Amino acid sequence: MTTGGGPGPLTGSLPSNSGGAYKSEDGGMTWARINCGTQQNGGRTTAVYADPANALHAILAISGGETSFFGEGISAGEYIEGGIFATTDGGANWERLEVAPNDERSEYVYFREASSNPSLLSPFAFNREDPDLSPGFLKSSDGGNTWARFAPSMQNKAITYFDVSADGSRFYAIADGELDRALYRSTDASITWEQFQIFTSGYTLSVSPQDNTRVLYGQSDGLYLSTNGLATSTKVLSNDGNMSVLVFAPSNPSIVWAITQGYVLYKSTNAGASFTQTSNLRDEILNANP
Repeated sequence: MTTGGGPGPLTGSLPSNSGGAYKSEDGGMTWARINCGTQQNGGRTTAVYADPANALHAILAISGGETSFFGEGISAGEYIEGGIFATTDGGANWERLEVAPNDERSEYVYFREASSNPSLLSPFAFNREDPDLSPGFLKSSDGGNTWARFAPSMQNKAITYFDVSADGSRFYAIADGELDRALYRSTDASITWEQFQIFTSGYTLSVSPQDNTRVLYGQSDGLYLSTNGLATSTKVLSNDGNMSVLVFAPSNPSIVWAITQGYVLYKSTNAGASFTQTSNLRDEILNANP
């Protein structure tokens, strides 16, 4: 599942309004838009969780925000509310879940799960109008049916990316607010947090599923690796664009994939110690002559 277009609401009949959720049933060859039930509520779809145990169950996090265009029944600058939505019929219908106060006025980043407990999900919700009203970290221990807030000390920080170790004992988070640009770490399952004055690009971070002290994170000048839980870091890749995706392969954590905002793809076969460019998608695909 993915998103397209935006920022803007999931409503209206404008041909250019392609935002929302999409589903593929043929390995990504073709996609169909599946917005039924979210049209009157959503802005940008910013996080998606597909239940590995139930192909019909999925959860969307839709960030509230102002529209950047106008059209039939829509005014530029109009605030479109967001929220968390769930489907149990493969995206044919969606139902909004009440997860926390002010959740409809928040921006959401990512769903993360501890691989040892796939039913434990966590997103982060931030209210840019008033950070003190942010829901903050949320968690569900039943696959998304019910939700609770946690980590109150991190509630009003502008968390733009975070990851959870395989056993759920460690959290790593990037804060990219106006007054708070740093990395944070919890070694007690989010009860207490430690700040590291590491100023990242704010885009991506990933912890190895084999080693909860092995962390990769992006900065504006490249990719950095820590093998001791952020105590020290080493630059392992220089690049011209911010990293937008960084993933340890679940089937083989020695393999790591990284891609920049400029669509340059890199691969590591030694758990992030070094990287090799494998392709430049902008030159080889997007800008390729037919």
